[in-house]
Amino acid sequence: MTPGYNASVPEMVVMSPGAASSVEGLTKTVTIPQGYGAEFIVGKKPQSAEYEPFGPSAVFEVASYTKEIAAPGRYYLAIVSPADETPYSIAVGYVEEFTLSEWVLVPVNMISSHLWEGQSILVILTPFLAVTIFGFIVISRREKRKGSHLTCSCWLATIAGLCYLGGAAVTLVQMVRAITVTGTSPSVALTLAFAIIPIALGIWALRIGRTSSRQTMRDRAWLVLIAVLGLVFWAGLIIGPVLAIGAAVLPEELPFHNPANK
Repeated sequence: MTPGYNASVPEMVVMSPGAASSVEGLTKTVTIPQGYGAEFIVGKKPQSAEYEPFGPSAVFEVASYTKEIAAPGRYYLAIVSPADETPYSIAVGYVEEFTLSEWVLVPVNMISSHLWEGQSILVILTPFLAVTIFGFIVISRREKRKGSHLTCSCWLATIAGLCYLGGAAVTLVQMVRAITVTGTSPSVALTLAFAIIPIALGIWALRIGRTSSRQTMRDRAWLVLIAVLGLVFWAGLIIGPVLAIGAAVLPEELPFHNPANK
């Protein structure tokens, strides 16, 4: 896969154990291990892009290869291109599995993927920053007008909720950006689910954070659940769930912050 229609197109060399190389001239660019055979897969400029729903983006496939493994051993894949530098991405295998840490870090990897596409970090994070900063200013002014003093725990819950909404905004912006290239697809519904659920969780956290009274054990249990679901549904760019956990365990009164004395 490449970042776009105008990216240089690489080619693949698949090296399998058990046979001699049969590709003439290939060793000029790729060294074939002794006892290996090589297959050359020519890349083609993409005529269309496919929509990727989980990390909303346009996927430009330039080459694919499928083979049933006949001989055990180590297989090699080389990417070659006439260009000095060719950005590319490879998906290996047909079963997608994640470890717990890999699943939790998907939001970070999504940002890396968008950077690979050529987007700047500012463009990627602008929706997140806009929602969280603007939301914090609005809520702060409203609480000041009301004369209420939220506890540190309530503020953490509030900021966590804003992070959830900001993360959903990033997802929606990337979704719109992708479908302007690929067109609409039924899989857009999956992206919407990964935006709507964080929005619901964010509103839930905001409702808990708006109370100026002491949080009950039930509120804290809800915040833990919000944090766990946030990690499951990639909400809040990891920051939101961490803040929700902090809001759940933080004491009502800290040595340097006592709302009752204000």
